[in-house]
Amino acid sequence: MEEGQTAEAGFKPKLIERILRNVWENTDQEANAMYETKEDDDDEALRGTDVSEITKIQPDALNMTAEFMRLFVLEALRRAQDEAMIEESTQVEPRHIEQILAVLLLDF
Repeated sequence: MEEGQTAEAGFKPKLIERILRNVWENTDQEANAMYETKEDDDDEALRGTDVSEITKIQPDALNMTAEFMRLFVLEALRRAQDEAMIEESTQVEPRHIEQILAVLLLDF
Protein backbone atom coordinates (compact mmCIF):
# COMPACT_ATOMS: atom_id res chain seq x y z
CA MET A 1 0.00 0.00 0.00
CA GLU A 2 1.34 3.40 -0.94
CA GLU A 3 1.88 6.19 1.54
CA GLY A 4 -1.22 8.31 2.06
CA GLN A 5 -3.63 5.51 1.20
CA THR A 6 -5.80 3.89 3.79
CA ALA A 7 -7.06 0.35 3.73
CA GLU A 8 -10.75 0.14 2.94
CA ALA A 9 -12.75 -1.46 5.72
CA GLY A 10 -14.62 -4.59 4.81
CA PHE A 11 -15.27 -8.22 5.53
CA LYS A 12 -12.55 -10.76 4.99
CA PRO A 13 -13.58 -13.49 2.55
CA LYS A 14 -12.50 -16.12 5.10
CA LEU A 15 -15.06 -14.71 7.58
CA ILE A 16 -17.79 -14.84 4.93
CA GLU A 17 -16.85 -18.44 4.15
CA ARG A 18 -17.09 -19.40 7.83
CA ILE A 19 -20.49 -17.73 8.14
CA LEU A 20 -21.80 -19.51 5.04
CA ARG A 21 -20.42 -22.87 6.17
CA ASN A 22 -22.06 -22.39 9.56
CA VAL A 23 -25.41 -21.71 7.88
CA TRP A 24 -25.00 -24.71 5.58
CA GLU A 25 -24.12 -27.00 8.48
CA ASN A 26 -27.08 -25.79 10.55
CA THR A 27 -29.40 -26.31 7.58
CA ASP A 28 -27.96 -29.79 7.08
CA GLN A 29 -28.51 -30.66 10.75
CA GLU A 30 -32.11 -29.45 10.57
CA ALA A 31 -32.69 -31.49 7.42
CA ASN A 32 -31.19 -34.58 9.04
CA ALA A 33 -33.45 -34.10 12.06
CA MET A 34 -36.45 -34.01 9.71
CA TYR A 35 -35.29 -37.17 7.95
CA GLU A 36 -35.08 -38.98 11.27
CA THR A 37 -38.76 -38.32 11.87
CA LYS A 38 -39.85 -39.34 8.36
CA GLU A 39 -39.69 -42.79 6.84
CA ASP A 40 -38.71 -41.62 3.35
CA ASP A 41 -35.94 -43.63 1.69
CA ASP A 42 -35.60 -41.46 -1.45
CA ASP A 43 -32.79 -39.29 -0.05
CA GLU A 44 -31.07 -41.96 2.00
CA ALA A 45 -27.81 -41.54 0.05
CA LEU A 46 -27.50 -37.90 1.14
CA ARG A 47 -28.19 -38.49 4.83
CA GLY A 48 -24.71 -39.68 5.69
CA THR A 49 -22.90 -37.16 3.49
CA ASP A 50 -20.90 -34.42 5.17
CA VAL A 51 -22.13 -31.00 4.04
CA SER A 52 -18.55 -29.72 3.69
CA GLU A 53 -17.89 -32.40 1.06
CA ILE A 54 -20.72 -31.35 -1.25
CA THR A 55 -21.04 -27.59 -0.58
CA LYS A 56 -18.34 -25.36 -2.02
CA ILE A 57 -18.01 -21.69 -2.89
CA GLN A 58 -15.61 -20.23 -5.43
CA PRO A 59 -13.10 -17.55 -4.32
CA ASP A 60 -14.64 -15.00 -6.71
CA ALA A 61 -18.06 -15.60 -5.17
CA LEU A 62 -16.58 -15.15 -1.69
CA ASN A 63 -14.98 -11.85 -2.69
CA MET A 64 -18.21 -10.65 -4.26
CA THR A 65 -20.23 -11.64 -1.18
CA ALA A 66 -17.75 -9.82 1.08
CA GLU A 67 -18.06 -6.70 -1.08
CA PHE A 68 -21.86 -6.96 -1.04
CA MET A 69 -21.83 -7.19 2.77
CA ARG A 70 -19.51 -4.17 2.98
CA LEU A 71 -21.81 -2.10 0.78
CA PHE A 72 -24.86 -3.24 2.75
CA VAL A 73 -23.35 -2.18 6.08
CA LEU A 74 -22.12 1.16 4.71
CA GLU A 75 -25.55 1.93 3.27
CA ALA A 76 -27.21 0.95 6.56
CA LEU A 77 -24.91 3.29 8.46
CA ARG A 78 -25.48 6.14 6.01
CA ARG A 79 -29.26 5.80 6.17
CA ALA A 80 -29.23 5.48 9.96
CA GLN A 81 -27.08 8.61 10.14
CA ASP A 82 -29.57 10.47 7.94
CA GLU A 83 -32.39 9.32 10.22
CA ALA A 84 -30.48 10.52 13.29
CA MET A 85 -29.88 13.90 11.65
CA ILE A 86 -33.60 14.26 10.87
CA GLU A 87 -34.31 13.72 14.56
CA GLU A 88 -31.50 16.16 15.43
CA SER A 89 -29.72 13.44 17.38
CA THR A 90 -25.95 13.63 17.86
CA GLN A 91 -25.54 9.83 17.81
CA VAL A 92 -26.81 6.97 15.71
CA GLU A 93 -28.77 4.67 17.99
CA PRO A 94 -30.21 1.20 17.45
CA ARG A 95 -33.69 2.67 16.90
CA HIS A 96 -32.36 4.60 13.90
CA ILE A 97 -31.17 1.35 12.35
CA GLU A 98 -34.50 -0.29 13.14
CA GLN A 99 -36.32 2.54 11.37
CA ILE A 100 -34.40 2.13 8.10
CA LEU A 101 -33.92 -1.64 8.10
CA ALA A 102 -37.13 -2.74 6.35
CA VAL A 103 -36.67 -0.37 3.41
CA LEU A 104 -32.96 -1.18 3.20
CA LEU A 105 -33.67 -4.91 2.93
CA LEU A 106 -36.21 -4.26 0.19
CA ASP A 107 -33.73 -2.07 -1.70
CA PHE A 108 -31.02 -4.73 -1.61
